Amino acid sequence: AYIVGVPVMRVNGLIWGLSGVVATVAGVMYASKGAIDPNIGLLGIKAFAAAVIGGMGSLPGALLEGFRWDTDGRRYETLEDLHAYAARVAGTVGTMMAMLMGVRCPLQLARACDLGVAMQLSNIARDVGEDAQARRLYLPLEWMEAAGIDPDAFFADPLPTDAVRQMVRRLLLQADRFYHRSEAGVAALPLDTGQREALEGMRLRFGSDLEL
Repeated sequence: AYIVGVPVMRVNGLIWGLSGVVATVAGVMYASKGAIDPNIGLLGIKAFAAAVIGGMGSLPGALLEGFRWDTDGRRYETLEDLHAYAARVAGTVGTMMAMLMGVRCPLQLARACDLGVAMQLSNIARDVGEDAQARRLYLPLEWMEAAGIDPDAFFADPLPTDAVRQMVRRLLLQADRFYHRSEAGVAALPLDTGQREALEGMRLRFGSDLEL
């Protein structure tokens, strides 16, 4: 991280802060389900209201919303729905990292978001089988329906059939689009030549590992 100019101490602080918030929300949600105290559910309602008032429209708020979608086991009907998820759980992180580097230009921040989305789509493509074993599905449901694949049947036997491979390829093509869009933002980051080359190499390696 130091190599590409990331302020590690500040990022660690951000991660610890977000982890604390997520752990607190998770604890409240779990406790409210367990009925440890008859009034603890009210705390969860108050905490959610505080999060909304305090900035669910903000980057950390969007990130937490993406975490909640994962907790809810949400599935995504269309590619656009999946893009919305990726923007929340990864695009926000790319944007915040760029801001920590001092970037404030909206267009450059949008490209940082694109890079985060690209990496998230690559992750999803890589982990289709592993996610299915855990009964998680991120491939768009309309793709599954067009391929004649029932999600529950796929969970029971998550084999890399030709149809599944085709969907993974489609997803990787989408990721590649976002990688290309992010290039202008990477070029504009306040990095020296070596740092920029290291970041570009990481981006290229991340994509090349997923070629089918």
